Amino acid sequence: MRAPYPHGRVKVSIKKDKESLTKTLAEKAEKAATAGHIKTLYQTTKTLLGKYTRSEMPVKDAGGKAIFEKDAQAAGWIEHFTSLLNRPPSTNPPEILDARRDLPINCDTPSHREIVDNIKQLNQGEAAGPDLVPPEALKADVDTTATLLCPLFAKVWTSGKYPKEGHLVKIPKKGDLSRCENYRGMTLLSIPGKVFNRVLLNRIKAATDPKLRDEQTDWAWSIDEVGKRNNLLDNLVDTKLKV
Repeated sequence: MRAPYPHGRVKVSIKKDKESLTKTLAEKAEKAATAGHIKTLYQTTKTLLGKYTRSEMPVKDAGGKAIFEKDAQAAGWIEHFTSLLNRPPSTNPPEILDARRDLPINCDTPSHREIVDNIKQLNQGEAAGPDLVPPEALKADVDTTATLLCPLFAKVWTSGKYPKEGHLVKIPKKGDLSRCENYRGMTLLSIPGKVFNRVLLNRIKAATDPKLRDEQTDWAWSIDEVGKRNNLLDNLVDTKLKV
């Protein structure tokens, strides 16, 4: 008895299903990019790309010698980012004129109400830092969390010293990936640290946004970045459909 779906028709059906799934995921990623949902965009793009594993590439030290031992590699990364983030002062610094007037930025110690508002702005599912405390733990009881963070933020504010604990993640760029300078560093802070940073950011934004042109605000960022992401997704979809 002959099968109702010959081999050729099965292959055509599988191809159509793959194209339909790819199109659905691409539309989902495009909507996430337009709405600024970076996590959804990343997860959907990762699904589109499929399984991809990349072995750790040994990097070279300042003398160009490859480093294979993990401890030596860690020391090399520390040396690289230390020199990158602590540059010596310029011999000919630019002449920066004093501002005509100071912006009305709140410089008081973060209040309990302010900390509560910024905790509520945390996104669900954010990666935890060295303390392994997720945002859901802080948002479970916002009032109690703010009460616990108030004295810590006050100490940081008055002392001017910020905790240095954090995970430094290296993101590859173009070029020879055996060279440290072809990586971009990103610090993964603890969630309480992100709350403190958000307090500072919201205070600065409230004072600076009214002074900026439309081209300098989030509107320009969204147009530019969404355009880039859409082009990336279009190329990705074209590649997957051809495959």
